[in-house]
Amino acid sequence: MISFNKKCREPEGISGGEKDKEMIRIKDLKKKYGNLEVLKGISTVVKEGEVISVIGPSGSGKSTFLRCINRLEEPTSGEIRINGKNILERGADINKIREEVGMVFQHFNLYPHKDSIGEYYFRSN
Repeated sequence: MISFNKKCREPEGISGGEKDKEMIRIKDLKKKYGNLEVLKGISTVVKEGEVISVIGPSGSGKSTFLRCINRLEEPTSGEIRINGKNILERGADINKIREEVGMVFQHFNLYPHKDSIGEYYFRSN
Protein backbone atom coordinates (compact mmCIF):
# COMPACT_ATOMS: atom_id res chain seq x y z
CA MET A 1 0.00 0.00 0.00
CA ILE A 2 1.23 3.48 -0.87
CA SER A 3 0.64 6.32 1.57
CA PHE A 4 1.17 10.03 1.16
CA ASN A 5 2.84 12.29 3.69
CA LYS A 6 1.86 15.91 3.09
CA LYS A 7 3.46 18.97 4.56
CA CYS A 8 2.27 22.43 3.66
CA ARG A 9 4.53 25.41 3.46
CA GLU A 10 3.78 29.02 2.69
CA PRO A 11 5.01 29.43 -0.90
CA GLU A 12 6.93 32.62 -1.45
CA GLY A 13 4.77 35.28 -3.09
CA ILE A 14 1.55 33.25 -2.84
CA SER A 15 -1.21 34.49 -0.64
CA GLY A 16 -4.90 33.95 0.07
CA GLY A 17 -6.83 31.52 -2.16
CA GLU A 18 -3.96 31.18 -4.64
CA LYS A 19 -2.10 28.77 -2.33
CA ASP A 20 -5.07 26.40 -2.55
CA LYS A 21 -4.55 25.99 -6.30
CA GLU A 22 -4.44 22.35 -7.34
CA MET A 23 -1.27 21.42 -9.17
CA ILE A 24 -1.88 17.67 -9.49
CA ARG A 25 -5.13 15.71 -9.18
CA ILE A 26 -5.09 11.93 -9.42
CA LYS A 27 -8.44 10.15 -9.52
CA ASP A 28 -8.90 6.37 -9.29
CA LEU A 29 -5.54 5.61 -10.93
CA LYS A 30 -5.07 1.93 -11.77
CA LYS A 31 -2.21 0.07 -13.42
CA LYS A 32 -2.12 -3.62 -14.25
CA TYR A 33 0.59 -5.83 -15.68
CA GLY A 34 -1.39 -8.81 -16.93
CA ASN A 35 -3.29 -10.14 -13.89
CA LEU A 36 -1.09 -8.25 -11.41
CA GLU A 37 -2.81 -5.07 -10.23
CA VAL A 38 -0.02 -2.73 -9.09
CA LEU A 39 -2.00 0.49 -8.57
CA LYS A 40 -5.45 -0.08 -7.13
CA GLY A 41 -7.50 3.10 -7.49
CA ILE A 42 -5.16 5.77 -6.11
CA SER A 43 -6.66 9.22 -5.64
CA THR A 44 -4.93 12.30 -4.23
CA VAL A 45 -4.58 16.04 -4.74
CA VAL A 46 -1.37 18.05 -4.48
CA LYS A 47 -1.88 21.78 -4.03
CA GLU A 48 0.61 24.53 -4.70
CA GLY A 49 2.99 24.82 -1.78
CA GLU A 50 2.56 21.24 -0.60
CA VAL A 51 5.53 18.97 -0.28
CA ILE A 52 4.65 15.28 -0.36
CA SER A 53 6.50 12.04 -0.03
CA VAL A 54 5.30 8.73 -1.39
CA ILE A 55 5.98 6.00 1.15
CA GLY A 56 5.59 2.25 0.96
CA PRO A 57 7.47 -1.03 1.03
CA SER A 58 9.49 -2.32 -1.89
CA GLY A 59 7.21 -3.47 -4.69
CA SER A 60 4.18 -1.46 -3.54
CA GLY A 61 3.96 0.65 -6.71
CA LYS A 62 5.70 3.90 -5.72
CA SER A 63 7.87 4.09 -8.84
CA THR A 64 5.03 2.93 -11.08
CA PHE A 65 2.83 5.68 -9.61
CA LEU A 66 5.46 8.35 -10.32
CA ARG A 67 6.12 6.99 -13.80
CA CYS A 68 2.38 7.18 -14.55
CA ILE A 69 2.28 10.84 -13.47
CA ASN A 70 5.01 11.59 -16.04
CA ARG A 71 3.44 9.19 -18.61
CA LEU A 72 6.51 7.03 -18.77
CA GLU A 73 3.98 4.27 -17.99
CA GLU A 74 0.45 4.27 -19.37
CA PRO A 75 -2.12 3.72 -16.61
CA THR A 76 -4.78 1.07 -17.14
CA SER A 77 -7.47 3.55 -16.10
CA GLY A 78 -8.06 6.69 -14.07
CA GLU A 79 -7.42 10.38 -14.47
CA ILE A 80 -4.30 12.51 -14.03
CA ARG A 81 -4.66 16.29 -14.17
CA ILE A 82 -1.67 18.61 -14.05
CA ASN A 83 -2.57 22.28 -13.70
CA GLY A 84 -6.10 21.36 -14.74
CA LYS A 85 -5.10 19.52 -17.93
CA ASN A 86 -5.99 15.84 -18.28
CA ILE A 87 -2.69 14.40 -19.48
CA LEU A 88 -4.28 11.06 -20.41
CA GLU A 89 -6.73 12.41 -22.97
CA ARG A 90 -6.02 11.95 -26.66
CA GLY A 91 -4.01 14.82 -28.09
CA ALA A 92 -2.42 15.91 -24.81
CA ASP A 93 1.05 17.35 -25.53
CA ILE A 94 3.06 15.23 -23.11
CA ASN A 95 6.33 16.95 -24.03
CA LYS A 96 4.84 20.32 -23.04
CA ILE A 97 3.49 18.82 -19.82
CA ARG A 98 6.89 17.29 -18.99
CA GLU A 99 8.36 20.80 -19.02
CA GLU A 100 6.47 21.28 -15.74
CA VAL A 101 6.85 17.79 -14.22
CA GLY A 102 10.27 16.51 -13.19
CA MET A 103 11.43 13.13 -12.00
CA VAL A 104 14.71 11.70 -10.73
CA PHE A 105 15.09 8.00 -11.45
CA GLN A 106 16.00 5.51 -8.73
CA HIS A 107 19.08 4.39 -10.64
CA PHE A 108 20.44 7.47 -12.34
CA ASN A 109 23.84 6.05 -13.28
CA LEU A 110 26.21 8.20 -11.26
CA TYR A 111 29.88 7.39 -11.37
CA PRO A 112 30.93 5.70 -8.11
CA HIS A 113 34.36 7.39 -8.10
CA LYS A 114 32.98 10.97 -8.31
CA ASP A 115 31.37 13.12 -5.65
CA SER A 116 28.30 15.25 -6.50
CA ILE A 117 30.37 18.27 -7.57
CA GLY A 118 32.62 16.13 -9.78
CA GLU A 119 29.57 14.48 -11.30
CA TYR A 120 27.99 17.88 -12.03
CA TYR A 121 31.11 19.23 -13.74
CA PHE A 122 31.57 16.05 -15.77
CA ARG A 123 27.94 16.07 -16.98
CA SER A 124 27.79 19.81 -17.71
CA ASN A 125 30.81 19.86 -20.02
